[in-house]
Amino acid sequence: MKKILLFALAIGLISCSKEELDLNETEFNELNAIVETYGCAGPDDSKTVTPQFVNENLYTAARIKRFYLDLLANDVSRNGTFNPTISEIATAYLDNPLGDFTTTYTVNDDICQDSVNLTLTVAEPVEDVCNANAGSDQTRTITPEFIQENLYTQARINRFFLNMLDEGVSETGTFNPTVSEVINDYLNNGLGTYTTTYTVGEGDCQDSTDLTLIIAKACDVNAGSDNTITVTPQYVDSELNTDAKIDRFFLNLLDEGISETGSFSPSIQSIKEQYIMNGNGTYTTTYTVGEGSCQDSAELTLIVEDACTINAGADKYVTVTNAFVKSNLYTAARIKRFYLNLLDAGVSKEGTFDPTISQIASSYLENNIGEFTTIYTVGSGDCQDTVDLTINIVE
Repeated sequence: MKKILLFALAIGLISCSKEELDLNETEFNELNAIVETYGCAGPDDSKTVTPQFVNENLYTAARIKRFYLDLLANDVSRNGTFNPTISEIATAYLDNPLGDFTTTYTVNDDICQDSVNLTLTVAEPVEDVCNANAGSDQTRTITPEFIQENLYTQARINRFFLNMLDEGVSETGTFNPTVSEVINDYLNNGLGTYTTTYTVGEGDCQDSTDLTLIIAKACDVNAGSDNTITVTPQYVDSELNTDAKIDRFFLNLLDEGISETGSFSPSIQSIKEQYIMNGNGTYTTTYTVGEGSCQDSAELTLIVEDACTINAGADKYVTVTNAFVKSNLYTAARIKRFYLNLLDAGVSKEGTFDPTISQIASSYLENNIGEFTTIYTVGSGDCQDTVDLTINIVE
């Protein structure tokens, strides 16, 4: 029965038309043409890595070998040979760590005889360089009058914003909100702060900056210049003995015409309490006029210190002969005593000379005819006084 069935099947196949048989052969040939055939070692393969990857992952011969074997197709034998060897590849890498490191992997056993090229490419990473730069944030303050006179078209406003950009920033970016939207906001809300974000670049390479327009009335507030006054404790006790007098004293330190409706920081009361606690010293308060974004300030400083009573007297000028000098001023001590005797009665003899007595003596030795002046100073710090003492030497 089986033989009969096989025979019938054979007859059926033979009876197929010649056209059908040719079609099948054509399809088979076309399929063969598009299938690339490889040997038993599989296709060539390569992989690109960075030097950092090599240092972190391929630091032993075993790891390098495993890397190359992983490039093989799954069904290829792992018992083949490498030419150059893994050791030779490692040596080549140490000589020059960048480039292509290709080895020919060969399988040669009872089942397969074939070779394949495996390549490790080591290259520095290519960074995506984004040159988009919108510059720094910018703020401008203008008045409604400035808008009426200069920004009366959208084109002018657009140019105003672009002129706010740092030098060199591309002007082909976009505004968000748009310039038109900023204009509508201003028309609806008037004075205020309006910010648009300007963006240059596209996709993953973009940069933005905030451009802020503050529209406010012109600020003509002026607190005047900083001022300092020095008084004695006796003056404080006699003239600044009430809060009203102290207030008036500080207000009188303001420049002429400055508004007296401002505020003091620290307050006058606070300065009074500090003086009571600390006595002599320097006390400064900041006087501010105006409000909000339209303000101006001036520093007012009160210095309380004891009166300076130092007095060096009047300048002195005497003329002597060269013979007198040689007979009487032949030592530094005698010269110093001569100068000190020129001082007015009661002036301290503990001051200093500039130039010194030694310098005057040296000048005399170089040229013994002429004027020899020294500045005599008594006192110290902020409390001192000076006097000019001159000896005119003639023949």
